[in-house]
Order: sequence, then C-alpha cells, then structure tokens
Amino acid sequence: VDELTGLLNRRGFHSLALQHIKIAQRSDRELILFFADLDGLKQINDIHGHTEGDSALKTVASIMKSTLRSSDLIARFGGDEFTILAIDAPQHNIDTILARLRYQLEKSNRNNQQYQLALSIGVAKFDPQNGAKDIDKMLVQADRALYEEKRKKNRLLLN
Repeated sequence: VDELTGLLNRRGFHSLALQHIKIAQRSDRELILFFADLDGLKQINDIHGHTEGDSALKTVASIMKSTLRSSDLIARFGGDEFTILAIDAPQHNIDTILARLRYQLEKSNRNNQQYQLALSIGVAKFDPQNGAKDIDKMLVQADRALYEEKRKKNRLLLN
C-alpha cells in the first residue's frame, strides 16, 4: 500500500491485476485499464511546496476512490502516475468512467483557488474473446495512449 494515498502501490496492483486477468479470462469478462498522470504536479511542488503537492496527490486518490467501484483496483503507480483496473467493465463504459472522473475533478477544482487538478489518461482494454493480454502489455498500451493524450493537450496549448 502506498503510504501517502492509501491506494495500492505498484507491486500490490500488479499482483492483484494478474489474478483479476485470470478470473476475467476464465469467466469471459472484460476489463478496462486506465493509466493516469496528474498534470502539473511539478509546478504545484515548485510554486506551492511539496506539502501541497502531496495534498494534490491525496485529493486525486480520494476522487478516484469515491468515483470508482470498491471492486476496482486503484493504485498510485509511482510519482504522479495512477492506475485503475475496472473489473467486469465492458468497453462501452470507458466514456462514462472518464466523464465521472473529470466531473469529480472539476467539482474539486471549484474549491481550490491556488491551482487546478487535471489528469491525462490512457486506456487499454481486455477482451477475453479477442486474444489474451497480460497486465504488462496492457500497461504499455495504456501508457502509450496516455502520452498521446499529453501530446494532444500540449499541441492545443501551443495553438
């Protein structure tokens, strides 16, 4: 368990995710993996101090815990990165889950005049009908999608 946020840490997430992938394969259920990065954590730390940066990480963790189901795996993967494995989640739920997370972030941001929290999020899907994937391959796929989203955001900021 990650000491700061109370979420799973990387190792805990990996162990449980391996189990859930096996269960999903056996029971023919879909999973969705989200890989999220807290945008601007370095600026929060630089301008407001590391205590405030820690507070931002705890706020994101709290939002994730309150927004997602208790059966979903949520972890602080390291630094400003988080992972979520939505258990028994069909692919058509991706937009709903993302919308709920963004809504809760916006709601939290209304109470914070110092800085605004934002997440870049990449997604990988596990469908037992279309070939088995392991968690490491899913993490790589979601990480690539995350960095593509970051590139898109940066292009929008520059225009």
